[in-house]
Order: sequence, then C-alpha cells, then structure tokens
Amino acid sequence: MPSPSAPSHRTHRPCIHRSRRLAAALILAGLVALGSGCNEDNKRFVALSNQGIEALDREDFDGAEAIFSDAAKLQPDDADVRFYLGTIKLHAGQYKQAAEHFQASLRTDGERPEAHLSLAKAWYEQHMPKEALAALQNLFKIDAGHPQGHLLEARIALAQKDRKGADTALRAAIAGDPGFAPAYQMLARLYTDATAFESARLVLQEGLKFNPDSFDLRESLGLTMLDLGRPDKAKVELESAAALPRARPEVQFNLAAAQLQMGDRDSAIVSLQTFLVQAHGLLPNSDPLVQQAAQLVVKLKNRPAQ
Repeated sequence: MPSPSAPSHRTHRPCIHRSRRLAAALILAGLVALGSGCNEDNKRFVALSNQGIEALDREDFDGAEAIFSDAAKLQPDDADVRFYLGTIKLHAGQYKQAAEHFQASLRTDGERPEAHLSLAKAWYEQHMPKEALAALQNLFKIDAGHPQGHLLEARIALAQKDRKGADTALRAAIAGDPGFAPAYQMLARLYTDATAFESARLVLQEGLKFNPDSFDLRESLGLTMLDLGRPDKAKVELESAAALPRARPEVQFNLAAAQLQMGDRDSAIVSLQTFLVQAHGLLPNSDPLVQQAAQLVVKLKNRPAQ
C-alpha cells in the first residue's frame, strides 16, 4: 500500500520553451548575384536583409527589428522581410502586428508553410480560433501532414473542449511525422486526463520507440505506470528519465513516490534529498514541492524502518 505521507506523483510543471533559433542562412543570397547593375537601393536592401538575419541568429530581436524595418522601407512587399518582422513580433507577444506582417508576406508568397503556421499562431494567441483554423487549412493544402500545424489544431480543439477533434489532430501530427515527440506527449496527456491510463501507456511507449532519449516521454511513462498501480515499472522508467541529460529535478520527487509505494524508505529519502539539492537555485524555498520534500525527509528519517 502507498505510504499515507507519500508525495503526490503528478508533478508536471509547464515547460519553459525557448524560441527556436533561426538559422543564419542568407535568405536573399540570390540577390547578391545581381552584380554591378544593381542600383544603390537594391544593394542597401540586400545588405540590410542579411544583417537582419545575422541579428536574428544572435537572438538580437530588437536589433533585427530595426534593421528589417529599414529594409521594409525600401521594399515593403518583400515576403522574406515581412515574414521575419512577423516572427519578431510573434516572439515579442505583439500578435496583432505579427498577423499583419504574416498576411503581407503571404500576399507575395502564398506557398510558404511556416508563414501560414505562424499566422495561425498569431490568430490563436489573440483568441481568434476561427481565423487560426482557416490559416491552418491553407497550410494543410500545401503540407497535409504538417506536424506543428496539427499540434496547434489540437490545442484549438482542446480549448473548445473538443477531445475527439484533438485526438484526430494529434493522430494526424504523428502520421505526418512518426518521430514528433510533442504529439505523443499531448495525446498521452489527453488520455491521462480521461483516466484512460492504458491508452496513455501505449501512446508513450510508441513515442519512445522513435524518441528513446526523450525525458518528457520517459517521465510521463513512469507517472502513467504509477497511475496503473505498477510502482515497480514506474521506478524503472523514472530512473531512466533521471539519467537523461535534460532531466528536471522533479523526476527525483516522482521517483521517491514510486519507491515509497514499493516500501523502500531509504531509497525514497535519497531521492528526496537529491531533489532538494538539484532544485536549489532553480525553485524557491517557498515552492510547495520543495517544502513537501523537506518535510517528508524529516518524517521518513524519524519513522522506524519496517
């Protein structure tokens, strides 16, 4: 039986996702080849565009915006410049302006999948699901299996409490890219929230076939095994997750839950202490999980071994 003081094993926290770093490709390299016949405005436009890309590669978003804005004054309808200005605005949370730039980019070049996806994200962040779905439909006309597009489609469905629609969208994301870990993660959470733990297990195990080093999938499988009443299996998965490079401290707390359910008090104490060490500097001392772990260590040490 689980210890009455065992930690709650569901400790997922929202992941902090960094903005995807833009590649330092020179998007307008072809224009450089225009040669000496290029007028001064074209030369300046090419130089500014390339400088803007370099600034984005450094993640200097303010500098890149200023540079691309100058480039847009020379060629306001350039699809690349407007796309990158939209990307900067999206990163800054200025979703209305981002949508305007993406729309301008698509008017010039309507075959760019990432522009359709980014436009959908801008609409989604403005709580405009109808417009976001329309942008995604345009994306799917170009790339029917676009995994990021279907992932966003699933988020929209969940916001509308359409679980069946979310399931269908996530299955489409996986069909488009069988190695797309976020779709497996989200689909498993969909089943877990419905207490369909066995279905969640199958989804996570399938995802791990393609992503054996995914911390999120491995930890989620461990938590699902706890939900299924298999702390022994949970321990194996959580120990594997803890050994991965991207492991978060919380996995040690979850591991302690599995160990306590197996009656292994000493190992649980070690896991809780490891959590406290790893969480130091990452989580404040006032964090409920930190406080619970510290209290549990004291209680378990004072409890006679059985």
